Amino acid sequence: MRKQLRALVAARRERAGDAAFQAACLFACAGLIGLGYDLSGGPGEDLALSLAVDASMVLFAMAIGSLPWCRWPRPATLGLAVIALAGVSLSHLAGLVPLATYGIWFVLIFVWIGTWHPPGTSYLMCPVAVLAYVVPFALDAPEGVIASGLISIPTAVLIGETIARRSRALRRAEAAKDEALAALTRANVTDDLTGLGNRRRANSLLDSLEDGDALAILDLDHFKRVNDTLGHHRGDEVLQELGEFLLRTVRDHDTVARYGGEEFIVVIRQAGTDATAVVERILTGWRELSPPATLSAGIAMKTPGQTWSDTFSAADASLYRAKELGRDRAVLQPAS
Repeated sequence: MRKQLRALVAARRERAGDAAFQAACLFACAGLIGLGYDLSGGPGEDLALSLAVDASMVLFAMAIGSLPWCRWPRPATLGLAVIALAGVSLSHLAGLVPLATYGIWFVLIFVWIGTWHPPGTSYLMCPVAVLAYVVPFALDAPEGVIASGLISIPTAVLIGETIARRSRALRRAEAAKDEALAALTRANVTDDLTGLGNRRRANSLLDSLEDGDALAILDLDHFKRVNDTLGHHRGDEVLQELGEFLLRTVRDHDTVARYGGEEFIVVIRQAGTDATAVVERILTGWRELSPPATLSAGIAMKTPGQTWSDTFSAADASLYRAKELGRDRAVLQPAS
């Protein structure tokens, strides 16, 4: 559960970073387009002011890109929307944004809000948008401003809310698909009885052996006797109990698998001289549970020039030696 919560928080913070990045791109594009218009002689007598505003937008975009948004909660990015709304309002007040295109900027800002924020956020931002819209007309409202606002602001909010709901539905569908694929992947490499990796996972582990890794083959002693005297149901219970024990005992669950029957493998990464001690702890812990069948183990080190098949054969020979010596013990392949 904690791992899932951490993953959820990380995903949300990554999304905050993506939202801020897109906002930075929008600010930069608006500023660059404005600069191009300025330099082409568009603003006329307001050239100096227009250049200053457009250059400020580009610099602000660079500042946004330099901030650690991924460390902050996603609602922090709403500050960018407030700044954008204020910027459009002040630009219109300065005569840089004509009334004909004034409402369009509000719609674009709410498209961004809906894309990156959950449903309901557009409604919460509506009062801010209304305030930003009417500020330039506080003293003198041209004809048609009220009608324009009554169309632009509700349209912007509804578009933002529609996009937010659609985005949430898409994210949920994608999350469900990813979860289903992950479950299918786990099932594909998981042994139904023990909960450990299955033979397919075991083969993958063997393929992944590197020089310096140790391979341990574990085998239940006299397991046939358990099945014959106590029944196959009890035999399955023993395998389940061993699977649960290994999941508790082996630190890295991805390095243990059921190879087949009552035989299991454990890969000890870069074991050094600790391989035998690690396996002995496994055998001792299992023995302390007073199971109807103890464990024997054969251990081999993967050495340069060996294939995984060579290492497996060496570990299997060590397991055979452990059985010969009386079982319930671990034997390490002698160094060659």
